[in-house]
Amino acid sequence: MGHTVPADLPSDVRTRILATVSSALAALGLRDGLGHTEVKVPEDGQPWIIELGARPPGDHIMKLVKLAFGVDEAKAYLSVAMGSTPDLRPTRARAAAIRFITSPRDGILRGVKGLPEGDHVASCEIYLEPGAPCGSARDNVGRIGHIILVADNTDEVNALADAVMAAITVELA
Repeated sequence: MGHTVPADLPSDVRTRILATVSSALAALGLRDGLGHTEVKVPEDGQPWIIELGARPPGDHIMKLVKLAFGVDEAKAYLSVAMGSTPDLRPTRARAAAIRFITSPRDGILRGVKGLPEGDHVASCEIYLEPGAPCGSARDNVGRIGHIILVADNTDEVNALADAVMAAITVELA
């Protein structure tokens, strides 16, 4: 459970996603501002919009974009609101990923072991204290914490995220 920036997509799928999102934003009349769109792409490759809003993204996605590309979305959004044209040119070409730590079942949190350390860890946060009730992940409220990782490319950061998550143990009473 998490996100990776940039997403590893075939160019034809990326083109279809951008066309679908552009059409939806135009239909809503959103031209000068921010928009967050969530898209699902089933096996047939046809994108389906599941959420579109005139709001910034959640789940630390703006932080991922800044870590991966060096683009400060919050600053860009403020520039547009102030009538300026933001500079959206990437200043780096890396990849960033966030993975959410969840409980395997309902219980009382005893602790979380195996959290990563090192230069590849941009952020590691546990939201609950030991002794807190926690449930299995049914939605974003069921998250115990998150880890944000950086690497040179998407394949590398996804492999790193898989390894990091496999090493974490959520202990429950």
